[in-house]
Amino acid sequence: MSTVTPQPRHALGWPPGSVRAVLALMVVGLTCALMLVPQHDPPIPIPAYLIYLLFLVLGHYFAARGSRRGLAGTWNQQPLNLPRGCIRLTMLAALTATCIYRYSTDPAGFEAQWLASVQSLQEVPLLPVVVLLGFFAGALLRMLIGEQPPPWFQDIEAWLALMAVLLMGVATMIHLVIQPSLMTENLNPSVLEGILAGVVAFYFGERS
Repeated sequence: MSTVTPQPRHALGWPPGSVRAVLALMVVGLTCALMLVPQHDPPIPIPAYLIYLLFLVLGHYFAARGSRRGLAGTWNQQPLNLPRGCIRLTMLAALTATCIYRYSTDPAGFEAQWLASVQSLQEVPLLPVVVLLGFFAGALLRMLIGEQPPPWFQDIEAWLALMAVLLMGVATMIHLVIQPSLMTENLNPSVLEGILAGVVAFYFGERS
Protein backbone atom coordinates (compact mmCIF):
# COMPACT_ATOMS: atom_id res chain seq x y z
CA MET A 1 0.00 0.00 0.00
CA SER A 2 1.57 3.23 -1.17
CA THR A 3 1.58 6.33 0.96
CA VAL A 4 1.54 9.89 -0.32
CA THR A 5 4.22 12.14 1.14
CA PRO A 6 2.71 15.50 2.05
CA GLN A 7 4.22 18.46 0.25
CA PRO A 8 6.07 20.91 2.52
CA ARG A 9 4.32 24.22 3.13
CA HIS A 10 6.21 27.29 2.01
CA ALA A 11 5.96 30.89 3.18
CA LEU A 12 2.39 32.28 3.12
CA GLY A 13 1.25 29.05 1.49
CA TRP A 14 2.62 30.24 -1.85
CA PRO A 15 4.70 28.12 -4.26
CA PRO A 16 8.41 27.94 -3.38
CA GLY A 17 10.36 31.03 -4.31
CA SER A 18 7.27 33.24 -4.67
CA VAL A 19 8.13 35.66 -1.87
CA ARG A 20 11.67 36.08 -3.19
CA ALA A 21 10.25 36.65 -6.67
CA VAL A 22 7.90 39.37 -5.39
CA LEU A 23 10.74 41.04 -3.48
CA ALA A 24 13.03 40.94 -6.51
CA LEU A 25 10.33 42.36 -8.80
CA MET A 26 9.58 45.16 -6.33
CA VAL A 27 13.26 46.11 -6.01
CA VAL A 28 13.62 46.12 -9.81
CA GLY A 29 10.41 48.14 -10.15
CA LEU A 30 11.58 50.76 -7.66
CA THR A 31 14.90 51.07 -9.46
CA CYS A 32 13.22 51.48 -12.84
CA ALA A 33 10.80 54.07 -11.42
CA LEU A 34 13.69 56.20 -10.20
CA MET A 35 15.42 55.88 -13.56
CA LEU A 36 12.32 56.95 -15.48
CA VAL A 37 11.54 60.06 -13.44
CA PRO A 38 12.45 63.30 -15.27
CA GLN A 39 15.80 64.51 -14.03
CA HIS A 40 16.42 67.84 -12.33
CA ASP A 41 19.56 69.77 -11.54
CA PRO A 42 21.09 68.23 -9.52
CA PRO A 43 19.96 64.79 -10.76
CA ILE A 44 18.10 62.40 -8.48
CA PRO A 45 20.48 59.55 -7.59
CA ILE A 46 19.28 56.01 -7.11
CA PRO A 47 19.65 55.41 -3.35
CA ALA A 48 22.67 53.36 -2.36
CA TYR A 49 20.59 50.83 -0.40
CA LEU A 50 18.48 50.16 -3.50
CA ILE A 51 21.55 49.61 -5.70
CA TYR A 52 23.08 47.14 -3.25
CA LEU A 53 19.79 45.29 -2.91
CA LEU A 54 19.34 45.20 -6.68
CA PHE A 55 22.62 43.37 -7.18
CA LEU A 56 22.01 41.10 -4.18
CA VAL A 57 18.50 39.97 -5.07
CA LEU A 58 19.25 39.54 -8.78
CA GLY A 59 22.38 37.50 -8.12
CA HIS A 60 20.76 35.41 -5.41
CA TYR A 61 17.47 34.85 -7.24
CA PHE A 62 19.11 33.80 -10.49
CA ALA A 63 21.56 31.49 -8.69
CA ALA A 64 18.89 29.98 -6.45
CA ARG A 65 16.49 29.30 -9.30
CA GLY A 66 19.30 27.84 -11.41
CA SER A 67 20.32 25.41 -8.67
CA ARG A 68 16.72 24.18 -8.28
CA ARG A 69 16.11 23.68 -11.98
CA GLY A 70 15.71 19.96 -11.66
CA LEU A 71 13.45 20.15 -8.61
CA ALA A 72 10.59 22.18 -10.01
CA GLY A 73 9.01 19.90 -12.51
CA THR A 74 5.36 20.80 -12.14
CA TRP A 75 3.39 23.95 -12.82
CA ASN A 76 2.46 24.72 -9.22
CA GLN A 77 6.09 24.50 -8.12
CA GLN A 78 7.08 27.57 -10.10
CA PRO A 79 7.18 30.92 -8.25
CA LEU A 80 3.79 32.66 -8.35
CA ASN A 81 2.51 29.79 -10.52
CA LEU A 82 4.06 31.43 -13.56
CA PRO A 83 5.86 29.59 -16.39
CA ARG A 84 9.52 28.76 -15.85
CA GLY A 85 11.83 31.71 -16.46
CA CYS A 86 8.99 34.26 -16.63
CA ILE A 87 10.12 36.27 -13.61
CA ARG A 88 13.76 36.34 -14.63
CA LEU A 89 12.77 37.43 -18.12
CA THR A 90 10.52 40.16 -16.69
CA MET A 91 13.29 41.56 -14.51
CA LEU A 92 15.86 41.54 -17.31
CA ALA A 93 13.39 43.03 -19.79
CA ALA A 94 12.37 45.81 -17.38
CA LEU A 95 15.95 46.82 -16.58
CA THR A 96 17.12 46.57 -20.19
CA ALA A 97 14.14 48.46 -21.62
CA THR A 98 14.43 51.19 -18.98
CA CYS A 99 18.15 51.70 -19.60
CA ILE A 100 17.69 51.77 -23.38
CA TYR A 101 14.78 54.20 -23.16
CA ARG A 102 16.58 56.56 -20.79
CA TYR A 103 19.78 56.51 -22.82
CA SER A 104 17.99 57.05 -26.14
CA THR A 105 15.76 59.89 -24.90
CA ASP A 106 18.12 61.68 -22.48
CA PRO A 107 21.69 60.36 -22.60
CA ALA A 108 23.08 63.31 -20.63
CA GLY A 109 20.48 62.90 -17.88
CA PHE A 110 21.04 59.15 -17.80
CA GLU A 111 24.78 59.58 -17.37
CA ALA A 112 24.36 62.32 -14.78
CA GLN A 113 21.97 60.19 -12.71
CA TRP A 114 24.33 57.22 -12.64
CA LEU A 115 27.31 59.40 -11.78
CA ALA A 116 25.28 60.84 -8.90
CA SER A 117 24.27 57.31 -7.88
CA VAL A 118 27.88 56.13 -7.83
CA GLN A 119 28.80 59.15 -5.75
CA SER A 120 26.01 58.32 -3.29
CA LEU A 121 27.60 54.91 -2.72
CA GLN A 122 30.69 56.64 -1.37
CA GLU A 123 28.61 58.62 1.12
CA VAL A 124 27.44 55.49 2.98
CA PRO A 125 30.53 53.23 3.21
CA LEU A 126 29.01 51.07 5.97
CA LEU A 127 25.82 50.26 4.07
CA PRO A 128 27.24 47.23 2.16
CA VAL A 129 28.43 45.89 5.50
CA VAL A 130 24.88 46.13 6.86
CA VAL A 131 23.47 44.36 3.80
CA LEU A 132 26.09 41.60 3.93
CA LEU A 133 25.63 41.13 7.68
CA GLY A 134 21.89 40.78 7.15
CA PHE A 135 22.41 38.22 4.40
CA PHE A 136 24.94 36.13 6.33
CA ALA A 137 22.85 36.33 9.51
CA GLY A 138 19.96 34.85 7.55
CA ALA A 139 22.18 32.14 6.10
CA LEU A 140 23.48 31.28 9.57
CA LEU A 141 19.96 31.05 10.95
CA ARG A 142 18.99 28.69 8.14
CA MET A 143 21.91 26.43 9.05
CA LEU A 144 20.65 26.34 12.64
CA ILE A 145 16.93 25.78 12.03
CA GLY A 146 17.20 23.54 8.96
CA GLU A 147 15.68 23.50 5.50
CA GLN A 148 12.03 23.56 6.60
CA PRO A 149 11.31 25.91 9.54
CA PRO A 150 7.81 26.00 11.06
CA PRO A 151 5.14 27.59 8.83
CA TRP A 152 4.45 30.41 11.31
CA PHE A 153 8.14 31.31 11.30
CA GLN A 154 8.25 31.37 7.50
CA ASP A 155 5.17 33.61 7.39
CA ILE A 156 6.62 36.10 9.87
CA GLU A 157 9.86 36.31 7.89
CA ALA A 158 7.97 36.78 4.64
CA TRP A 159 5.71 39.52 6.00
CA LEU A 160 8.64 41.40 7.52
CA ALA A 161 10.53 41.31 4.22
CA LEU A 162 7.48 42.39 2.22
CA MET A 163 6.73 45.22 4.63
CA ALA A 164 10.36 46.34 4.40
CA VAL A 165 10.14 46.62 0.61
CA LEU A 166 6.81 48.43 0.84
CA LEU A 167 8.42 50.97 3.18
CA MET A 168 11.22 51.28 0.63
CA GLY A 169 8.49 52.21 -1.84
CA VAL A 170 7.49 55.05 0.47
CA ALA A 171 11.13 56.16 0.60
CA THR A 172 11.24 56.00 -3.20
CA MET A 173 8.20 58.28 -3.41
CA ILE A 174 10.11 60.72 -1.21
CA HIS A 175 12.96 60.64 -3.74
CA LEU A 176 10.49 61.03 -6.63
CA VAL A 177 8.09 63.65 -5.28
CA ILE A 178 9.37 65.41 -2.17
CA GLN A 179 13.10 65.59 -2.83
CA PRO A 180 12.87 67.24 -6.29
CA SER A 181 10.64 69.98 -4.86
CA LEU A 182 13.15 70.90 -2.16
CA MET A 183 15.56 73.72 -2.81
CA THR A 184 18.17 72.15 -0.55
CA GLU A 185 20.76 69.47 -1.14
CA ASN A 186 19.73 65.88 -1.76
CA LEU A 187 18.44 63.99 1.21
CA ASN A 188 20.91 61.51 2.65
CA PRO A 189 19.90 57.87 3.07
CA SER A 190 18.55 57.40 6.57
CA VAL A 191 19.38 54.76 9.13
CA LEU A 192 15.88 53.37 8.62
CA GLU A 193 16.56 52.69 4.94
CA GLY A 194 19.70 50.76 5.87
CA ILE A 195 17.71 48.69 8.37
CA LEU A 196 15.05 47.93 5.74
CA ALA A 197 17.74 46.81 3.30
CA GLY A 198 19.23 44.59 6.01
CA VAL A 199 15.83 42.97 6.64
CA VAL A 200 15.39 42.13 2.95
CA ALA A 201 18.96 40.83 2.72
CA PHE A 202 18.31 38.71 5.82
CA TYR A 203 15.32 37.06 4.13
CA PHE A 204 17.30 36.21 1.02
CA GLY A 205 20.10 34.81 3.16
CA GLU A 206 17.69 32.75 5.24
CA ARG A 207 16.05 31.30 2.13
CA SER A 208 19.38 30.58 0.39
